[in-house]
Amino acid sequence: MYHNNRYTSNTGGFTLLEILVSLAILSIIITGLFLLFMQTQRQFNLTSQGIDVHQIGRSALDYIATEIRNAGARQGKTIAFRFFNGGGEDCNSNADSSKAGTVNSPPDCLKIYSWDISRDQGSEGELNSIASSIETISFNPKLVLNAENWFQPKAAADLVQSGDLVGIWARNARCDPTDNTGSSCSADPRGCTKCGAILKVDSVNTGLKQISFDDKNAILEQNFDVSGFTDLSVFVSDFYFKKIASVPSEMTLVKSREFTVNTTTNELLTKENDTGPFVAIAGGPNQPGIIDLQFVFNLQDADGGRSRVGVKQDFDTREYFDFTIVDSANDVDLRGREKDISTVEIYLLVRSRLKPQLLSGSGIPDKKIETIGDVAERDTSDPELGEGFIYKIFSTTIYARNLIREEFG
Repeated sequence: MYHNNRYTSNTGGFTLLEILVSLAILSIIITGLFLLFMQTQRQFNLTSQGIDVHQIGRSALDYIATEIRNAGARQGKTIAFRFFNGGGEDCNSNADSSKAGTVNSPPDCLKIYSWDISRDQGSEGELNSIASSIETISFNPKLVLNAENWFQPKAAADLVQSGDLVGIWARNARCDPTDNTGSSCSADPRGCTKCGAILKVDSVNTGLKQISFDDKNAILEQNFDVSGFTDLSVFVSDFYFKKIASVPSEMTLVKSREFTVNTTTNELLTKENDTGPFVAIAGGPNQPGIIDLQFVFNLQDADGGRSRVGVKQDFDTREYFDFTIVDSANDVDLRGREKDISTVEIYLLVRSRLKPQLLSGSGIPDKKIETIGDVAERDTSDPELGEGFIYKIFSTTIYARNLIREEFG
């Protein structure tokens, strides 16, 4: 039987057209997935940068606020703070007041004094002393005190050392910061505060249990006369013997802490007890940068009104650049007004580490940064700020009831 084989074509493959169509569809899908991935990545980076800015800003603000809340414990009001408006990175001098209210005003600097709790909580409370019980060995040419109960046997690290800060305060004596005679205190006690000073120890003799202050440079802060004294012996005769040694007073070790911002590295800096260089505690090239630090102090006036210090100066609205303002024509004298602080406002301007892109692929749009302290409104398109970054202002207000304790415990 004859069987006829017939050729049959293979219908299981793809034609060239089908392959091209498939590749086109696959390309569209891959492109869509890539765009989705890129958008997701941009959203992640934007969120991540925002979280980093928030964490750095909030933690730095809380740290400063905590230090300020602890300031003034067991101290006279007028020497709890030393405010430098636009003090820059040295905290030693005030900036040019003509820069106040402009974008060029440098970050503020604040020096905070507080009771050194870590040095005053021994089993016997060795470092907490009644000043009148401390013997004055000499006061010309230098002040030498015998502080025997500061040298009880204990860890060497706890002993009084050269460079330590000593605070002395009268429990009852009052001082007028604008007049060391004290004559106006009885007439207007609202203008006065507890007499006090902070001195830096120049040398220590552990054998004789004595501490020494060599000259008037040892007087770091005082609230009895803003003009100061010609030499250390005048300080001792006109203040120490009259206002401290002759009345119930207190002498303790204190510590100072300074805060400012390095505008080059965008770091929040701090330094303790005037020793060594400033140390960065937040910000920098590898994390969100601290761009600006501003303080504003709200003062309670005798007439019930309010003055603000740390802002652009305007006598009509009681707004002033810093506490050094004396203007007889406007009947303004802010010397010693730190004692009238009712609240302290803290402002931090923080910038993201990277320039994140929005979902559309564009960068962060330019926007205005509102006025903080004495710095006027700024535009993020300013090259000095860094165009395209995330900026956020962190602020808090600290009330005086958490700041200062009037009576010594």
